[in-house]
Amino acid sequence: MGHAYDFIRWAERYGYDLAYADARDLHAGRVDATRYRGLVFPGHDEYWSVPMRRTVEAARDSGTSLVFLSANTMYWQVELSPSPAGPDSLLNCRKRQGPGRPALWRELGDPEQRLMGIQYAGRVPEPAPLVVRNADHWLWEATGAHEGDELPGLVAGEADRYFPRTSLPAHTRRILLSHSPYRDGEGVRRHQETSLYRAPSGALVFSSGTFAWSPALDRPGHVDQRVQRATANLLDRICKRD
Repeated sequence: MGHAYDFIRWAERYGYDLAYADARDLHAGRVDATRYRGLVFPGHDEYWSVPMRRTVEAARDSGTSLVFLSANTMYWQVELSPSPAGPDSLLNCRKRQGPGRPALWRELGDPEQRLMGIQYAGRVPEPAPLVVRNADHWLWEATGAHEGDELPGLVAGEADRYFPRTSLPAHTRRILLSHSPYRDGEGVRRHQETSLYRAPSGALVFSSGTFAWSPALDRPGHVDQRVQRATANLLDRICKRD
């Protein structure tokens, strides 16, 4: 929940008009996503049911923008079922090794990149800088960031990237806004990327590709004013439907 609070404190302080829901609301159809200009997923949303994904895809296709402020999003396909605690309160995920029905979205023929524009690449054992790419894009406007600038510690926890051999969502424009090298747990050089695309409906879909984006908005000791400004640039565009 910490990542969610990082975003909520920052967004409420800056006056954005927010409403709140959780994964169970999305799964059960209690969120009419088409009523909103954008849906923001500020935390580590690794587990998605089929109804959750289809609701979000339909929202994008109707013009509702999507903002993913973490990494490793929508990795496992899950089922929600009733329990003594209430409806949709038991999460079932088939994590397994060896033969059996797969449970990763990408193994089921519907990789997360088809929605987010990038997808999970791996763990980041030691924080690394986020390296700015395409600094002349409006996302980086008024941030003071220049091409190749390094934002310290902004690639952390887990990271996403673009997979060239995996299909992309339909888009009219698409851009990568960071390209950041890091070392995985075995010392192998990897890279992280941040993605933004515009869907044919006009919706924007942003994926930060790192755990550290939301903490950079409002967590003491982690705040980065460039990330704050970039996020404001994004949300302002979404709110104005520009």
